[in-house]
Amino acid sequence: MLDPMTSIETLPKGFRFPSTKVQLTREWVGEYMAAVEDGTTAELLPNSAPPMALLTLAIRSLLENATPPSGALHAGQELEIQRPANVGEEITIDGEVAGKGERQGWILLSIAFAVSDAQGRPLITGRTTLTTPASAGAGKI
Repeated sequence: MLDPMTSIETLPKGFRFPSTKVQLTREWVGEYMAAVEDGTTAELLPNSAPPMALLTLAIRSLLENATPPSGALHAGQELEIQRPANVGEEITIDGEVAGKGERQGWILLSIAFAVSDAQGRPLITGRTTLTTPASAGAGKI
């Protein structure tokens, strides 16, 4: 695990975040669905976790390893859902700095991530794009 004080803007292209394993407990999934007022998933797919819950866990996993600097903006999100995750399943979250560049005083970071089941089969894949003001401490792009 990285020092959580590591600023995400300092990570080089190709950096791989440590894999994170999470158990999708009924309690956590229920709390998530209550927090976002999701009454539909339980009716349509009673033993499934909403795909956005997996996205939430993926972003949380990345942010536990590196923090965005002050002024960072979430500029975009891509998400591809291969299949719903089941309550009780163990998932693995992997992420990588897929792209990094600087333009007009702003650093653009693209972070690719994948959430897979215990057998390594993909559940969701995606890409998060962040932009942050360039700073003297950001290092070379």
